Amino acid sequence: NNPDLASVSAVQNQFFIDVASIKSMYAVSPAEQCNLYISAQDDPGSILGVATFPWDPNATTEQSGLWLNTIAIGTDMHTAAHEMGHCLGLWHTFHGVSEVVDCNDPCYEFASGLEGDTRGDLTSDTPPTPRNYTCCPVINADCEGVYWGDTQLENFMGYPPDGCLHLFTPQQVKRQQCWRASALPNW
Repeated sequence: NNPDLASVSAVQNQFFIDVASIKSMYAVSPAEQCNLYISAQDDPGSILGVATFPWDPNATTEQSGLWLNTIAIGTDMHTAAHEMGHCLGLWHTFHGVSEVVDCNDPCYEFASGLEGDTRGDLTSDTPPTPRNYTCCPVINADCEGVYWGDTQLENFMGYPPDGCLHLFTPQQVKRQQCWRASALPNW
């Protein structure tokens, strides 16, 4: 057992307990609107934001909505857009690559992108990509040795710096509209 991992896990567990407590205290008409909560988390490895997906059983309860860390709020900061994307049914653009176990995972999205909207983030107009924290293209290859092409560094649902981010694709917009209409009809 790594004591550092245990302490990180304990801090994260306490964080989620704290956010749940804030939501319980301050939720207003969650079946009719998305509640936004803002508080400070000072740990250097701070989480910037957390959101509830529309298919989550809590999507319209007092535990729904999105929470933002104060360090993620300001001019030209896009964490709120990213987290709202989750509230309205969007996955990370890297969901089918960096958030799956391996190449044999049925959700793995290959660099070819032939899986379209049946794997990964389920929108074919967001090219498959690994997680990327920079404004520079990814240079490595997928598990079959095919190099990633254009990886849409400007997509709100990726992890590049805020200065790169400025778009949801047309299919992402439609996906959000469909989830809002079907799972969140009173919003």
